[in-house]
Amino acid sequence: MGRPPVPSGFRCYHCQSMKTCKAGFQRGKRRFRCRDCNRFFLEDPPIPARTKDDRPRKKHGLPSASHLILELHAISQNVLGRTPTTKDIIELSKKGRSHSLATYYAVFGSFVTAIRRARLKQHYMQQFDDRGKERLLAEIRNLSKVLKRPLLGKDVAAARKKGLVSPINHFQIAFGTIPKAIAAAGVAPKVSYTREEMIRILRDLDAKLPRPVQGPDIKRLLHEGKSPAKNAFIKEFGSLRKARLAAGVKNSYKKANVRTIYWQKYTENELLEQLKELGKKLGRKPTDREINQASRKGKCAASTTFANKFGSLNQAYLKAGFTELSKNHNRYTNDQLVKALERLSKELGRFPGFHDIKRACREGRCPSNNALRRLGTLTSLRNKYEHLWFSSKHKSPS
Repeated sequence: MGRPPVPSGFRCYHCQSMKTCKAGFQRGKRRFRCRDCNRFFLEDPPIPARTKDDRPRKKHGLPSASHLILELHAISQNVLGRTPTTKDIIELSKKGRSHSLATYYAVFGSFVTAIRRARLKQHYMQQFDDRGKERLLAEIRNLSKVLKRPLLGKDVAAARKKGLVSPINHFQIAFGTIPKAIAAAGVAPKVSYTREEMIRILRDLDAKLPRPVQGPDIKRLLHEGKSPAKNAFIKEFGSLRKARLAAGVKNSYKKANVRTIYWQKYTENELLEQLKELGKKLGRKPTDREINQASRKGKCAASTTFANKFGSLNQAYLKAGFTELSKNHNRYTNDQLVKALERLSKELGRFPGFHDIKRACREGRCPSNNALRRLGTLTSLRNKYEHLWFSSKHKSPS
């Protein structure tokens, strides 16, 4: 537990509170902290003397505040018939009928302060009368025609970034929220769906897909305004699987007739057809990288799927009819591996270790450790061949 602060007895210069404590030194003077306003102050802080240069200078070339107030009254009574907005001032200044908005900022600090000084009504809802609201609704309807679907709130936000509609706050001021503006324009997506309508949507979607309907498919229709959200199906049926069962559509992928060790999306014949089709397009045997690139585009399975199904990717190549395998594929037979290991063992006078094989492989005198792994581990090979290669005549030196 920390030590409690020591009261200093000084009054805070900011809030005049006596709850102050010492807080070290700054610039050779004692510093204090106020426990009420949490601000720091120095003991006898220096007060800089005001010079002539510090006096507020007169803003040359700017109209007086009274002149701008009269201008605002003239605009509101004779030109617009309402309180002007920043947009109105910008348009009028371009026509030479008003000072610029920067002038109001320079004289009053903000346009809202100018409106208050002019004692005009600060009710900006009148900025969008019936004609202004109809203009905003027309923008939303035109956007719906361009997209050819009902609108969502993010559609209006995206259109605003491209400059196709008015600012978002205009819709919020005129209608309260963006969804209310979309609903007022009559282009809002359907909110409620019956159970029969949901079933019809699932059946129409299933007829276009060669697989069961998934969440992303429903989300795509939701963005087009042609379906409720996935959670609506789950709330109505309990789960998406139960919704598919109620609609009588495909609920699982077709599996192979033979027994499989793992769940598979494709049968063996389908995988071979995919590999042949990809090789036909390339005019040669596809590599694992090309298979994975095609898999990301949805044209075939991944290379690991072929390897898991056929034991290795090379076996899949052989069954698909590709005879040109990689250069390092089974370069050594099992007998050649055993003879090479025996030759290296007799050169060293002992059974070689991992680094011995690695060094000999670099010199081209022995296959690699990965190639020898086909026969088993080095420990198992040592137990199997050491007593044959190192008899009493060729015994390893101690």
